[in-house]
Amino acid sequence: MRKHYFHLLLAISILVLSSAYIGEFFLEIYPCQLCYYQRYVYFMLLVFSLIFILKPDINKIISLLTTFLILFTGFIISFFHSGVERHWFKYDAVCTSFSESLNSVEQMVRNIEGSLIAACSTLGPQLLGLTMANWNTILLGFLYCVTFFIYCKDQK
Repeated sequence: MRKHYFHLLLAISILVLSSAYIGEFFLEIYPCQLCYYQRYVYFMLLVFSLIFILKPDINKIISLLTTFLILFTGFIISFFHSGVERHWFKYDAVCTSFSESLNSVEQMVRNIEGSLIAACSTLGPQLLGLTMANWNTILLGFLYCVTFFIYCKDQK
Protein backbone atom coordinates (compact mmCIF):
# COMPACT_ATOMS: atom_id res chain seq x y z
CA MET A 1 0.00 0.00 0.00
CA ARG A 2 2.85 2.35 0.88
CA LYS A 3 4.57 1.77 -2.49
CA HIS A 4 1.38 2.60 -4.39
CA TYR A 5 0.93 5.70 -2.27
CA PHE A 6 4.31 7.03 -3.37
CA HIS A 7 3.32 6.37 -6.98
CA LEU A 8 0.20 8.42 -6.32
CA LEU A 9 2.22 11.23 -4.72
CA LEU A 10 4.57 11.22 -7.71
CA ALA A 11 1.65 11.48 -10.14
CA ILE A 12 -0.01 14.25 -8.11
CA SER A 13 3.26 16.20 -7.93
CA ILE A 14 3.75 15.96 -11.68
CA LEU A 15 0.14 16.97 -12.32
CA VAL A 16 0.24 19.95 -9.94
CA LEU A 17 3.58 21.23 -11.23
CA SER A 18 2.51 20.76 -14.86
CA SER A 19 -0.71 22.64 -14.18
CA ALA A 20 1.19 25.47 -12.48
CA TYR A 21 3.62 25.86 -15.37
CA ILE A 22 0.89 25.60 -18.01
CA GLY A 23 -1.03 28.30 -16.17
CA GLU A 24 2.06 30.48 -15.94
CA PHE A 25 3.48 30.11 -19.43
CA PHE A 26 0.40 29.53 -21.59
CA LEU A 27 -2.48 31.13 -19.70
CA GLU A 28 -0.43 34.03 -18.30
CA ILE A 29 -1.47 33.38 -14.70
CA TYR A 30 1.59 34.82 -13.01
CA PRO A 31 2.60 33.40 -9.63
CA CYS A 32 3.52 35.36 -6.53
CA GLN A 33 6.43 34.52 -4.23
CA LEU A 34 4.26 32.31 -2.03
CA CYS A 35 3.15 30.37 -5.14
CA TYR A 36 6.79 29.57 -5.82
CA TYR A 37 7.22 28.33 -2.26
CA GLN A 38 4.27 26.00 -2.77
CA ARG A 39 5.91 24.62 -5.92
CA TYR A 40 9.06 23.79 -3.96
CA VAL A 41 6.96 21.51 -1.79
CA TYR A 42 5.78 19.56 -4.84
CA PHE A 43 9.34 19.33 -6.15
CA MET A 44 10.35 17.85 -2.79
CA LEU A 45 7.42 15.41 -2.92
CA LEU A 46 8.41 14.43 -6.44
CA VAL A 47 12.05 13.78 -5.53
CA PHE A 48 11.32 11.90 -2.30
CA SER A 49 8.55 9.85 -3.93
CA LEU A 50 11.01 8.79 -6.61
CA ILE A 51 13.57 7.88 -3.97
CA PHE A 52 11.04 5.86 -1.98
CA ILE A 53 9.82 4.10 -5.14
CA LEU A 54 13.31 3.27 -6.40
CA LYS A 55 14.59 2.28 -2.94
CA PRO A 56 11.71 0.31 -1.38
CA ASP A 57 14.01 -1.03 1.33
CA ILE A 58 14.11 2.38 3.04
CA ASN A 59 12.56 2.19 6.48
CA LYS A 60 8.79 2.76 6.18
CA ILE A 61 8.79 5.01 9.26
CA ILE A 62 11.46 7.26 7.74
CA SER A 63 9.64 7.45 4.40
CA LEU A 64 6.28 8.27 5.99
CA LEU A 65 7.71 10.78 8.48
CA THR A 66 9.57 12.53 5.65
CA THR A 67 6.33 12.68 3.70
CA PHE A 68 4.53 14.00 6.82
CA LEU A 69 7.06 16.79 7.15
CA ILE A 70 6.87 17.78 3.48
CA LEU A 71 3.06 17.72 3.41
CA PHE A 72 2.76 19.62 6.68
CA THR A 73 5.18 22.28 5.46
CA GLY A 74 3.23 22.60 2.22
CA PHE A 75 -0.06 22.78 4.08
CA ILE A 76 1.21 25.60 6.31
CA ILE A 77 2.57 27.55 3.33
CA SER A 78 -0.61 27.16 1.29
CA PHE A 79 -2.85 27.93 4.29
CA PHE A 80 -0.82 31.06 4.97
CA HIS A 81 -1.02 32.02 1.28
CA SER A 82 -4.80 31.53 1.36
CA GLY A 83 -4.95 33.74 4.44
CA VAL A 84 -2.86 36.44 2.80
CA GLU A 85 -5.11 36.39 -0.28
CA ARG A 86 -8.18 36.72 1.90
CA HIS A 87 -6.50 39.35 4.13
CA TRP A 88 -6.59 37.17 7.25
CA PHE A 89 -2.82 37.53 7.63
CA LYS A 90 -0.45 40.35 6.87
CA TYR A 91 2.50 39.53 4.67
CA ASP A 92 4.86 42.48 4.54
CA ALA A 93 7.53 40.88 2.38
CA VAL A 94 7.98 42.36 -1.06
CA CYS A 95 6.06 40.20 -3.50
CA THR A 96 7.77 41.54 -6.59
CA SER A 97 11.39 41.68 -7.53
CA PHE A 98 13.31 44.03 -9.78
CA SER A 99 16.81 43.43 -11.03
CA GLU A 100 17.74 47.08 -11.46
CA SER A 101 17.85 49.94 -8.99
CA LEU A 102 15.02 52.44 -8.99
CA ASN A 103 16.12 56.00 -9.73
CA SER A 104 12.83 57.64 -10.65
CA VAL A 105 9.09 57.29 -10.28
CA GLU A 106 8.76 56.61 -14.02
CA GLN A 107 11.24 53.75 -13.78
CA MET A 108 9.33 52.32 -10.81
CA VAL A 109 6.05 52.47 -12.75
CA ARG A 110 7.67 50.75 -15.78
CA ASN A 111 9.01 47.98 -13.52
CA ILE A 112 5.67 47.45 -11.80
CA GLU A 113 3.77 47.36 -15.08
CA GLY A 114 6.29 44.94 -16.60
CA SER A 115 6.49 42.70 -13.54
CA LEU A 116 5.71 39.03 -14.10
CA ILE A 117 5.29 38.32 -10.40
CA ALA A 118 1.85 38.83 -8.93
CA ALA A 119 1.13 40.39 -5.57
CA CYS A 120 0.60 37.79 -2.85
CA SER A 121 -2.43 39.56 -1.41
CA THR A 122 -4.56 39.60 -4.58
CA LEU A 123 -7.01 36.82 -5.31
CA GLY A 124 -5.98 34.82 -8.33
CA PRO A 125 -8.23 32.94 -10.72
CA GLN A 126 -10.95 31.01 -8.92
CA LEU A 127 -12.66 27.70 -9.48
CA LEU A 128 -15.88 27.20 -7.50
CA GLY A 129 -15.00 30.28 -5.44
CA LEU A 130 -11.58 28.96 -4.37
CA THR A 131 -8.18 30.12 -5.55
CA MET A 132 -5.31 27.79 -6.45
CA ALA A 133 -3.83 28.39 -2.99
CA ASN A 134 -7.15 27.35 -1.40
CA TRP A 135 -7.33 24.18 -3.51
CA ASN A 136 -3.70 23.47 -2.69
CA THR A 137 -4.47 23.76 1.04
CA ILE A 138 -7.31 21.26 0.67
CA LEU A 139 -5.20 18.83 -1.38
CA LEU A 140 -2.21 18.93 0.96
CA GLY A 141 -4.43 18.60 4.02
CA PHE A 142 -6.13 15.57 2.47
CA LEU A 143 -2.79 13.97 1.54
CA TYR A 144 -1.52 14.61 5.06
CA CYS A 145 -4.55 12.78 6.49
CA VAL A 146 -4.06 9.88 4.06
CA THR A 147 -0.39 9.65 5.05
CA PHE A 148 -1.41 9.61 8.71
CA PHE A 149 -3.91 6.83 7.99
CA ILE A 150 -1.23 4.76 6.21
CA TYR A 151 1.19 5.38 9.08
CA CYS A 152 -1.39 4.22 11.64
CA LYS A 153 -2.28 1.16 9.55
CA ASP A 154 1.41 0.21 9.22
CA GLN A 155 1.84 0.44 13.00
CA LYS A 156 -0.65 -2.40 13.57
